[in-house]
Amino acid sequence: DRDVTGVQTCALPICWVTQELPGRPIAGGAIVATTTVSGSPAVFFVDTAGNLAESTLGPGGWSTDELLHGGPGVNAASLALTDTTSGPEIFAVGPAGTISVFSSTGGRWLSWGVPARTTPGGSLAALTTPDGHAAVVYVNSRGGGLAEATEVGPAGPWNVTGLPGAPAAGSTLAATTYLLPSMIPSTP
Repeated sequence: DRDVTGVQTCALPICWVTQELPGRPIAGGAIVATTTVSGSPAVFFVDTAGNLAESTLGPGGWSTDELLHGGPGVNAASLALTDTTSGPEIFAVGPAGTISVFSSTGGRWLSWGVPARTTPGGSLAALTTPDGHAAVVYVNSRGGGLAEATEVGPAGPWNVTGLPGAPAAGSTLAATTYLLPSMIPSTP
């Protein structure tokens, strides 16, 4: 087992700080992170028990919580995160290339399937649409071309469309999003 290792930035003078964080990610699993609306970091991973977990920085320091007990049943190496106007959404590849999404509703984490299928063990890239919803790009299980599933509203429905291009086998997909200032909720 290993601890989650985090990197934080300091104000002036500019520097990097590396520190051990609580949490036990499964070996070979992806670790994805974001900054919450309150400005604190949040780190997500599948733990050694197979649970979706989160390490967060609060007033008393770092803590780790299980978000979905009993495991999400996904490939831990396939996690991809995007920030939306409703909070972070995490995508992962499940059995037979199914795509699942995890998000918090009213403080409770839920998961549901996206009506799309990638290649088993496929790579995902998550991004935020200009209107603040989630989207995931993947290699389509039918034909191997790129495809995108875009969330129309919270918890779906989803629009699935083909994209131009076909990545080489074994490629890793990646994406980034800059939230538009009009889509960022005000800080409480």
